[in-house]
Amino acid sequence: MIGATPNWVPTQEYTVTSLAPEGTGTLRTILHNMPNSNPGAIIRFAVGGVIDWSLKPDGTSMQGDTKITDPGIIIAGETAPSPVSITGGTLAIERGNVEIRHLRFLPGDRAAGPSKNDRDCIRIGSQGATPIEHVVLRNLTLGWAVDGCLDLWHKPNYPVRSVTIEECIIAECLKDAGHPEGPHSTAVLVGANSKDILFLRCLLASCSYRFPAICYGATGAFVNCVSLNGNKTYEFNANAEPQSPSHWAFVGCETVIGNDKQNTAFSAREASAAPGSTIYYEDCGDFIPPALLAAKPWLAGIGTAYPQHALVVPDINVALPPGLAIEPRSGIRASLARTVGPWQRTALETRLVAEMLDPPLASIKANIAACPERAVYGF
Repeated sequence: MIGATPNWVPTQEYTVTSLAPEGTGTLRTILHNMPNSNPGAIIRFAVGGVIDWSLKPDGTSMQGDTKITDPGIIIAGETAPSPVSITGGTLAIERGNVEIRHLRFLPGDRAAGPSKNDRDCIRIGSQGATPIEHVVLRNLTLGWAVDGCLDLWHKPNYPVRSVTIEECIIAECLKDAGHPEGPHSTAVLVGANSKDILFLRCLLASCSYRFPAICYGATGAFVNCVSLNGNKTYEFNANAEPQSPSHWAFVGCETVIGNDKQNTAFSAREASAAPGSTIYYEDCGDFIPPALLAAKPWLAGIGTAYPQHALVVPDINVALPPGLAIEPRSGIRASLARTVGPWQRTALETRLVAEMLDPPLASIKANIAACPERAVYGF
């Protein structure tokens, strides 16, 4: 069955009392100094505001990711008195049984801080020999990364398994922000052999590619998700790992064609899938904003005839969680507008939700220019 099945009850509590990058009462120090606990701990917030992982308290550049290396950790952002935004670095989840909710991760393009080559919002995976499984990301905003917004990547023999990404906004990975490979605006990478990955009621918006990229041997589903202004949406991605089949279902999903990116919607690179891979579609389709269609009538022919895809199968090819409530695509944008992202929205979430409901005719650029909260968050 796809998705996470949380089975841990924390026995310890920690409270974030400082927004400093590290030190007593900070999120980074709590995570790094936590004893090897099982079943784990819940972390609450007594403060709200911006946590900047690019600089140490003494002003020198922060090195390395902030890591979760103990099992059974819950980070409860909804306990904060005001929105919590984390910038400057990456949260690396390197153990299983982890839940993170109601936070925003906006690494930004500051010269200080961890390497821009791997400056993601969240990375699930490690080089260890233990599979990482049962991870829940709920009501997060993941955006303005330099490398990618979300990566699931692990050794092929010890894959990431049973992950749920629910009610999250994944948007605007920075395009020209100093990545050593050049322009690099990527949304989600589902690495080789990642298993049972569920994207549920998520908004993916305004990235150049990896919307997401699904590598060999990965299995999962997108249910009631909206893709806005994207390119290479739901692409199967070639990589160097053993070429085992991938199996994915897309149910009740909508692709909103934007002015910036006008690629066809689903599975733009399915030819890269390994032999034996399958795709299941149910109640999926494209939406072209009327104002955009009036300005560019030729977009009327951009839709994808899903049943004609070579990999499409007639019956569901993954085991969805029992009792999963699935809404019709016809109302999914309005439904997501009520609940997607952190419960305390900032101007960023408000803007992205508004663009999902009524995309602007002007180009939406996945670049630093699209980030009006830059000054607010002190990038």
